[in-house]
Amino acid sequence: MANKTEVIYEPIKRVYSIPHSDEAEKYLFCCILKNKQEALEIVSELSVEDFYSGQNKNVFLAIRQLVLDNQQLGFATLIDEMNRQGTTKVSGGVDYVNEIISLLPSGARYKDYLKIVKRCSLMRSLINSCNHIIEKACEVESDEDALSFAEEQIYQLTQTRQVGKLIPLKDVLADVMVTIQKRYQNPTKTTGVLTGFSRLDNMTNGFKGGELIVLAARPSVGKSAMALNMVQHAALLGKTTAFFSLEMTNQQLLERMLACMSGVTLGEIQTGRFQTSDALKKLHDAYQVIYNGMNLFGNDTANIKPSEIRSQCRRLKAQGKLDMIVIDYLGLMESDAEGKKENRQLEVSNITRSMKNLAKELDVPILLLCQLNRQGEGRTTKQDGNVTAGKPVLSDLRESGAIEQDADLVMFIHRPSEESRHEGKVLLIVAKNRHGATGEIPLGWIGKYVKFLDEEAFVASVSVQQQYQQQQTEEEDVQWTENNEDSFSEV
Repeated sequence: MANKTEVIYEPIKRVYSIPHSDEAEKYLFCCILKNKQEALEIVSELSVEDFYSGQNKNVFLAIRQLVLDNQQLGFATLIDEMNRQGTTKVSGGVDYVNEIISLLPSGARYKDYLKIVKRCSLMRSLINSCNHIIEKACEVESDEDALSFAEEQIYQLTQTRQVGKLIPLKDVLADVMVTIQKRYQNPTKTTGVLTGFSRLDNMTNGFKGGELIVLAARPSVGKSAMALNMVQHAALLGKTTAFFSLEMTNQQLLERMLACMSGVTLGEIQTGRFQTSDALKKLHDAYQVIYNGMNLFGNDTANIKPSEIRSQCRRLKAQGKLDMIVIDYLGLMESDAEGKKENRQLEVSNITRSMKNLAKELDVPILLLCQLNRQGEGRTTKQDGNVTAGKPVLSDLRESGAIEQDADLVMFIHRPSEESRHEGKVLLIVAKNRHGATGEIPLGWIGKYVKFLDEEAFVASVSVQQQYQQQQTEEEDVQWTENNEDSFSEV
């Protein structure tokens, strides 16, 4: 291992000094001691690691304690606090503290000194991170592991620079009023990613950045199909989506999308036995739309972890190419936390919390698919003398209550009867909506095209289909009659 390290460092001939500014650190101490009004604000923006030398670290710890305890700031109190902490001698003693006190920096320039100290601290952290990355690259065999580690190290540095703080809400009020004014001027404009289902879009105003959206149903009810329908609509409007499919391959997803867009049944696509002569042309037209008009990214790796999703999506977001993330589905995901794998509920809780944090970090909606447990299967509802399957409720969410807790929006796909498995009316139930109304949205399902439709469009589609079938039947009857006229005349 030592030889590898030597090879890595061999090309570096220049000797670098570790970034730090002893003068800026001392001036900053003096500003705190002589400006009690600003002392708390300055201290709150600093950590002990922002200081380079051990003696300056000790001085800061003593000053911070005085400020937090609201004690008088000065030479005597500082020495007393350092004596109490046992750091006076190792920090240069009375002479060093007296040197700091005797400085005459401008208190108004404390922000300049703070900026220098924070910049040097960040550079040192960056150097440490690079050293860790070098060590990791020497140890691991997987290039993906090394890349993921490097991205995580750099990302943690960027996060340390984005610490929020309390601000007067009246400073934000003007921006809020401008936003409301724009909504008033254009009330039909939605702010989120549209799904293509009009009632759902009206209820939610689209899927918005920072939201964790859960779409749940029992197996083989249509979770993946509905997610793909939403992705397809968003992509046609210019939105970029990253689709992580733990259950199906990218090829299977594209076959479903081609069926939905072309009007050629999925069965025909999977077997190659086309029923009409123009099937290939329809498929080619759909191919052109997807290839030229949609910005979609897919990953069909099984058992993908939240950290891997986070890493890949950060890269897309950094390139300005990400508007929504879809994960199909939660039950097949594994947590990054090793200790939580023995308890599935804790593991799921860790996953959903990670996904919620990722949605906020990247400011994109995340659509997370999951299964419902079996306890709702025996539930029935009686209406107009007909017994139908009971509607799912939030407690039916499988594996963990954290799903309901972390999600901003929870939706269920419900089929009242088994007859609607291939075609028929279904319900999309919005069971939780943190930012709006809940309710039931009737939709239609056409299984052979892997397609959900708004109720009105579905009814119209069924009507057209019935008319077409009736016309076909009449034409077949006429043809049969013509073919058998001679037989009739002989009789």
